[in-house]
Amino acid sequence: HNHPGCLLGRATILSHYLAKGDGDVEEGVREVRKWCHDAQENLKGEADTSAIHYRAKALVLEGACRALEGASLQDQERPLRDALTFHPWNLDALSRLAEILEARGQSAEAAKMRARAERAMSL
Repeated sequence: HNHPGCLLGRATILSHYLAKGDGDVEEGVREVRKWCHDAQENLKGEADTSAIHYRAKALVLEGACRALEGASLQDQERPLRDALTFHPWNLDALSRLAEILEARGQSAEAAKMRARAERAMSL
């Protein structure tokens, strides 16, 4: 199915399996990126709430791909920050960003992200 939600759902599930060590990372990452690309293509010209949510989700998945490829924390952080420009309350982006900031020793920034994530859950 080519609905953006279905494509991104499949990509999310695959990224979780890859993170657990199941499957070929290189091939899996290629597939995740393809599904994200296809989802974005299907959103051309769309600007409603779900389109914004899907674009942010695709960026979060790009961050996950970079993590799987062993990219630097800074490279993993970039797409997450981009996701938040689309969707400031994206829980996945906020949570992952908090982990990255914590890993970089930026505890105060990480705490701010976690507080935002908690607020996002109550929205």
